[in-house]
This record gives sequence, C-alpha cells and structure tokens, in this order.
Amino acid sequence: MKAVGTIMIILGCFLFGCMQANQLKRRLKRLEMISQSFVILETQIDYAFMSILEGFEKIGHETNEPQISRFYLEMAEQLRKNNEISFSKVWKDGTVHNLCTDVLTTEDCLLIQQIGDMPLYLNKEIQLTMIRSVRTKMNERIRMIEKECKVKCKIYRVTSLAAGFMCVLLLI
Repeated sequence: MKAVGTIMIILGCFLFGCMQANQLKRRLKRLEMISQSFVILETQIDYAFMSILEGFEKIGHETNEPQISRFYLEMAEQLRKNNEISFSKVWKDGTVHNLCTDVLTTEDCLLIQQIGDMPLYLNKEIQLTMIRSVRTKMNERIRMIEKECKVKCKIYRVTSLAAGFMCVLLLI
C-alpha cells in the first residue's frame, strides 16, 4: 500500500510539472499563431488590396487554430453589423473574450490589444505600419519565450519530480 501511495505522490507531482511546461509551450504556440495571422493580415491589406474587414474574414476561414479563427470571424461580424461601435472597443473586447482566456499573460493581451488603436479610416500605409510594429514586438516576445521555454520546461519537470520525492520522504 505504501508503494502505491509513494508512486502516486511522485507521479502526481511530476504530472503537475509537466502541465506547467505544456502550458508554457501552448502560450508560445498561441503567440506564434497570432503573429502569423498578423502577417496574413498585412499581406491581405498590402497585396490583395482588401479592407480590414475582408482580411479578418479571410483569416477566420483559413486559420486552423479554432480560437484564432473564431476571434477573426467575430471581429468581422461585429464590424459588419455595428457601425456605431469603434474598432478599438471591438478589438479589445474580442481579444479578452477569445484570445486571453487560458494561456496568454496580461502582457501578451495588452500587446495584442495595441492593434485596436489602429485607425481604420486612414490609409493602408498607416495601418500596415501599426500592424508591423505590433508584430515586431510580438516576435521579440516570442524569441524571449522560446529561450525561457528551453530552460523552464526542464526546471518544471525536474523540480516537480524532486518535490514528489521530498513529499514521500517527509511522509515516511
């Protein structure tokens, strides 16, 4: 009975560490997907001469990530049906409800929300500059998280395993 309890404690602690490591990896993957969606949006505006609304719809239909797809489709729908609501409010509400629900940090969300400050009524060059600026900041954050991930994932697993052994030793 003690052996089963010991194994369960060690395994439980180790799985907790693995969950923490996986959450960091999911955060990194989500940020990479959002950054890629910004590249697609830039391309749609710059080369395909689409409006922001059309770009949102295209990204929403072509993205494989369900949360990002839902986000862009809801943005397009909100902008299409409500002309009284500002783009800033629609974008910021959408990021809170669709993107910032599970793995992204507050800083990540604030960075993504900066796109909402983009004026839709100005020319495409200003819009593209705003998107590129946010994407550049996001890519810097992604590189930082990649470095962090290599180290922290190992630390989470090793530390949680050690914590499991310490708990067992304290209980014996």
